Amino acid sequence: MSDRTFKNTLLCLLVLLFVTACDRNKEQRKPPFAWGKAICYDDFLWEKHTPDTLYRTLTFDFNEDARLFMDRPAVVGVFKRTDADRYEPVTEQEAQLFLDGIPCPGNQIAISSRMQESRLGIVFNNQAENKMHYWYLKVVDDGGLDRINDLEMGVQSDPDKLLMDFQIEKCKIWNPLAKFLTLVGLLLLALLIVWMCILRPMLYPSFKVGKINMREPAPFITTHRLRGCRRLVLTNRKEKQNVLSRIFTRPVKYDVNALWTSPVVFSPYDKKSVKIRTTNEYSIEARTLKINQEYTLVNNKTKTKTIIIIS
Repeated sequence: MSDRTFKNTLLCLLVLLFVTACDRNKEQRKPPFAWGKAICYDDFLWEKHTPDTLYRTLTFDFNEDARLFMDRPAVVGVFKRTDADRYEPVTEQEAQLFLDGIPCPGNQIAISSRMQESRLGIVFNNQAENKMHYWYLKVVDDGGLDRINDLEMGVQSDPDKLLMDFQIEKCKIWNPLAKFLTLVGLLLLALLIVWMCILRPMLYPSFKVGKINMREPAPFITTHRLRGCRRLVLTNRKEKQNVLSRIFTRPVKYDVNALWTSPVVFSPYDKKSVKIRTTNEYSIEARTLKINQEYTLVNNKTKTKTIIIIS
């Protein structure tokens, strides 16, 4: 009997054992082996995506006959099933296989009789769809063995000749940095809306009256529009409100004139009146000034009088 005939009569087993896989049951097809889930996202600013490598450990158990008569490495590839129920290789544009950290050309694993344990890794590439993929380990070259994993070698397109089927998921998520900044931005926007629409009107109300007219001592005469402002200050010192204060606490108007020997402050009260606050240098008939009425502001120090009308 020739060596080749002798080889063909041997039961040569190549067993690929995955750490979490169970023994095969020929009577019942098991659910696909869960290989893992790869998370991917687009680059954003300094947060760059590093592709996940999903690893599984393979152990190889060759019997003595396989070690003696295996005349070349067995080759196993990764395949997917098409809509036409045919098997085609998973290309390197979709995913890249690594065996012990080394890329596998053509996504094919060459297994020699000297191998005992290796780490098989899969890295998704950009062309792979973001979904659950159902792939298959399938023998491309049996290396001269009659059987691999208890399967008789034959027509490789036959689904019964698959070594194993597994599911592996590619899941695209929002870039973590982009997500964080967006959430922070939304939070700040919500706080801004609450401040501008609720808190600011409560803490910094604006004038509801239209304007204030002041005249005397001659030739002094001026008009200030008050609507939308939160305060009018009569002062002899130049004042300036910063931009943030104008936005978040409403504008403050200033009437700068040497006539005012100490500050006089007007603030909102209601739709038909304003309040006035002065130092002891000034006196006035009322502290709440109503619209369309005339009031006289007297400087007790200089004895000058200013007529005030709210409208």
